[in-house]
Parts: sequence; C-alpha cells; structure tokens
Amino acid sequence: MSIRTIEKFQFNQCAPVLESMYRLRAKVFSEKLGWDVAVRNGLEKDRYDEFNPLYIVKTAPGTDDVVASMRLMPTTGPTLLADVFAETMPDAVAFTAPSIWECTRFCIDEDHDYVRNNRAAVATLTAEMMLGCAEVCAKVGVEAVVANFEAPVVRLYKRLGASFDILGSSASYGKRRVYLGHFAVEQDMIDRLKAQFGIEGDIMNRRQPVEVMPFELDLAA
Repeated sequence: MSIRTIEKFQFNQCAPVLESMYRLRAKVFSEKLGWDVAVRNGLEKDRYDEFNPLYIVKTAPGTDDVVASMRLMPTTGPTLLADVFAETMPDAVAFTAPSIWECTRFCIDEDHDYVRNNRAAVATLTAEMMLGCAEVCAKVGVEAVVANFEAPVVRLYKRLGASFDILGSSASYGKRRVYLGHFAVEQDMIDRLKAQFGIEGDIMNRRQPVEVMPFELDLAA
C-alpha cells in the first residue's frame, strides 16, 4: 500500500486504518516511550484528534496494519507544543501562523513483521514519511513544520540528511529528553532525500516500493 493522507471526510471509510493507527500510537507513546498519554481500550487518542487533523499513514502491503503514521495540524489552532510541550519552546519564540504546521504522533511499528524482518526499514519508512509530509506541506503553501521528538530520532534525521534546527528541549517528559525541531519545507531537502533513495516523482500515492536503506539504526540507543 502506498503512503496516503486521511482527512476528515475519509474518517468513516478509513475506520480500520485509523484504529490500527491509534493502537500503534498507544504501543509507542505509552508503552515504549512512557509518555503521559490517555489510552482507552488499547487506543491512544487525545483532544487534538477532534480538531480534524490531517493524517499521513503507511500500511503494510495488502493489509490495514499501519506501520508508520503522523498527524499534521496548523499552528493557528490548539497545538501540543503550546499546551503540553511548552517547556521545549524558547521563551522568545511563538509558532502561530498559517504557514507553520505542527507534526505530532510520528511513530513506526518496529515490531511489525514488515519492519522487524528488515531493521533498515525504519530508516526507509522515516524518509518516506518525511517526504510525504514535505510534499503535502509544499502543495498547500506551508513553509515550516515544528515537531517534538527524542534523541534517537535526532540521530536518525541527521543520518538521513534532513535539514532542521533544534530550538529547545526538556527532560520533563517520558524516559528521555524531548527536543523541539523546526523543519523548513524546502525543495532542496526533498530533492536530496529523493536522490538518496532513487525516487522519481511524488512519494504520496506511490505504487512502486522504495528501496530499503542499506544500513541499520539502533533507535533504542
């Protein structure tokens, strides 16, 4: 299955995929990372899911099993950064603009057979999701994305060649320090990632498989 977006008008028809996504979020953010998130009936959902966000998901071939997902919302509305992760934000900086979106709940199912059978698939999925996010943002005029993540993800992004700035951090969440990253939506980064993976054309709705990166990354380090 290709990477795709899920918007409000698709929520009902994509219910099985969304349920899989919420289960993955519970496993990653509650069980693995130890974040203080609400889990009910095995699903991790919060009030920001009620604000009609845009989801980007990738499912395992031939299934509704979500192996990677993220949530995008404009910073003109309520955001996790302002409401929950404010300690990671510099005092002099305020991210509230139609051209800046927040990316939250980015996660990968490292235990799924699709990923576990090839550990390097984590890097590939990360690159695909980053490209998908950049393509979607570029098409609607979004100039930058802000996101919170932990140290292993910082290392992964750097190794993939992503361009971003660390604006702040805090040790008040979960088991590891959480960082705030600012990603400019730039064609140069998109082109560089596509060249690294030999991708031609858009990543969204792509039917051809993307070649797995020839290295492994220890995200637990």
